Formats: sequence, structure tokens, C-alpha cells
Amino acid sequence: MMSIDMLSKEIDKISSGSIKDFVVEALEHADPKLWVAPCSSTGKYHPPEDQGNGGLVRHLIKGTAVVEEFARRAQFSRQE
Repeated sequence: MMSIDMLSKEIDKISSGSIKDFVVEALEHADPKLWVAPCSSTGKYHPPEDQGNGGLVRHLIKGTAVVEEFARRAQFSRQE
């Protein structure tokens, strides 16, 4: 079974301790289906690699990478 460990690299990037704690607690109480769900029920608007078992989590990881790249290009501070 998949778990919060799948998102540990992304969670570790959160600089605020209180926000990190909130995210961890929220994920610990999330519906267990979060870890196995595809990112889309129809598969219509998401890439094939994000479908199937664990697709939603893979999609979240990709989304984090996109936001990081945007923030880098926009020269956001670490806190931002």
C-alpha cells in the first residue's frame, strides 16, 4: 500500500514548520483512496502515466515540480 512516504521529498521542501505539520497531519487523515486513485476518473484530461494505481500522487509530485520551476523563474524567495 502506498503512503505519505511517497510525498516525503515534497514535504521536506516546506520551510515553515507549522505548515509542514499541517500537511503531514492532513495526509495522515486523508481518505486511503488518495494513495491508489488515478488522477482522473475519465483519463480525458491527464497524461496516461498519471492514470492507474497511484496516479493522483504521481500527478501531485509533478505539480510540485512545475510550481518549483515557476517560483525559480519568478525569483521567489524560499519563504514565498
